[in-house]
Parts: sequence; C-alpha cells; structure tokens
Amino acid sequence: MQLGIVVSEFNAAFVERMLESAKQQAASLNVKISYVCRVPGCYEAPLAVKELLLKDDVDAVVVLGSMVKETSLEEYLFNQVVGKLMDLSLEYGKPVSLGVSGPGIYWDDGVCQAGAEAYAKIAVEAAVKMVKRLETLRGAKPSTYPLEVK
Repeated sequence: MQLGIVVSEFNAAFVERMLESAKQQAASLNVKISYVCRVPGCYEAPLAVKELLLKDDVDAVVVLGSMVKETSLEEYLFNQVVGKLMDLSLEYGKPVSLGVSGPGIYWDDGVCQAGAEAYAKIAVEAAVKMVKRLETLRGAKPSTYPLEVK
C-alpha cells in the first residue's frame, strides 16, 4: 500500500510535527509514503490531492494541516476544503484522509501543542483502513448473507 501526503506550510512548526508523526505511523503499519507534497495552506490542498489521486502508485492521500483561529474565515475555509476533499475521494474512488486540526483551536490551546501527533496518526490509520476495506468490497462476490467489512 502506498500513500501520498499533502502538507500545509502554514503553521509550519505545528504541521511539521504532524508530518513526522504520520511518517512514523505509516512505517509502523508497513505502508510506503510515495509522495510528500507541500502546499502554501489548506486552501491549496485539494488541487495537490487531485494530482496525487491521478497517480497509479497512490492508493490513498492524507492531508495534514492546521487552521488555527486567527480570522473569521477559518471555519468557512475549513468547510470548503473538507467538502472538496470528500468530493475528490468520491470522484476518484480512493480514500482522502483528513489530518487537519481546527477550526476553533487557538495557538495557546493545549490541543495545538499536544494534539499534532494524534491528528496525523489517526489520519494515516483511517487511510490504511479504508484502502483495505475498499479492496474487500471491490473483490466481494454476491452472496446469500451480508458481508461485514471490517
């Protein structure tokens, strides 16, 4: 299994910790990271995600970033980015996992300091689980009993 990771450069000190955590989690799950694509901010992530989803050597994409409460636009941007990422996942039939903290987090929040690694690990785990579950669903044959995919 191979992942692409899109990393926002905005709030770099925070997001770099997320990237390191994601790399460690992928290694612990024996998953290869094929690409790491840096973008200026979360707003630019969907375009990079689309390019990665087009690649044959990418099974899923993990998006890492942080939308810290600095402006009134943060919630609107978060919703737009998340919506577009979901659309891309459905369009290309590959998982896009969200490891973006926010909205509503302030720089002085403990979540901002302690939660970076958790967001990234959860996003990598979700991407890996979805690739495996989609493989099971896509290979399933019609049967007389329900197939539960875990």
